[in-house]
Amino acid sequence: MPNTTKASGKMTLTFNQATYRNLLAKFAPKVIETAQEYDHILAVAEGLTFKKNRTPEEQALHKLLVTLIEAYEVQNDPMAQAAPHEIH
Repeated sequence: MPNTTKASGKMTLTFNQATYRNLLAKFAPKVIETAQEYDHILAVAEGLTFKKNRTPEEQALHKLLVTLIEAYEVQNDPMAQAAPHEIH
C-alpha cells in the first residue's frame, strides 16, 4: 500500500525511497546499448504506461525508462536525426 500523508484535508501520495530502490533493483535500468535491451525496456515502459493507478515510485521509474528509450532512439534511429525535407 502506498504511503499517504494528510495535507489540507486531502490524502496525497508520498514517495517511498525503499519501494523505488526495490523497483530499480528488479528492473536494473541502465543506458540502452543493444536492440535486445531496447525491446526489454520498451516492454517494461509500455506495461507501466497502461497500468492504472501507478504509484509515485512507478511513475518515477516510468519517467526514467522513457528517458533511456528516447536517448537510445536519438542515437540509433536515422529518422529521428533527419530533417523533414530529407525524409522520402
